[in-house]
Amino acid sequence: MERFTVEDNGRIRDEAVRDSIAQLKDLFPWIDAITTEANIAFSKAQGAVFAQLTPDLFEMGLSPSRFNALRFLYVADDRRMLLGELRTRLGVSMPLVTKVVDSLVKEGWVVRVPGPSDRRTIYAELTSEGVRRFEERLPIIQDRIGEYWSGLTEDEKLFLIHLLNKLRLGFLSRFGNLAASDRSNDSD
Repeated sequence: MERFTVEDNGRIRDEAVRDSIAQLKDLFPWIDAITTEANIAFSKAQGAVFAQLTPDLFEMGLSPSRFNALRFLYVADDRRMLLGELRTRLGVSMPLVTKVVDSLVKEGWVVRVPGPSDRRTIYAELTSEGVRRFEERLPIIQDRIGEYWSGLTEDEKLFLIHLLNKLRLGFLSRFGNLAASDRSNDSD
């Protein structure tokens, strides 16, 4: 059973997580309890969101990666994007992008288009069927996403966006290939 407490400062804490971290800290005093709690809270929150959203998407013939790929392609110029750019937008590996695009091609929602000047350059492009199916599904998914996130105020969502982007930016700057121009606005 989930057990949450609200501290005097209004912060909500998961008691089971805090208890388990306290036990670990007894055995391993060097553990950073707050960082560990943040990591577990992040994982549990992401799991809770995806546990609700994923069945909705699967019901519509999609996965989170396929839906996000369609969303990025839908708003791209000419509804097409280089596979490398799609990989960057999705924040996943190139093999996963290939798998996602392959599945969308198989469904007839996307086609691969060679680049005009270099045939080794490949674009993923939405088909008219892909546009139709995306437009049909988007309102339903957006309604459900809105319902799932209704427990947070707009300010809380904006602060969460800030924190998650700051966390991701830290990862990219330490472990990824983040261009210097992308770091120009990385203030707290």
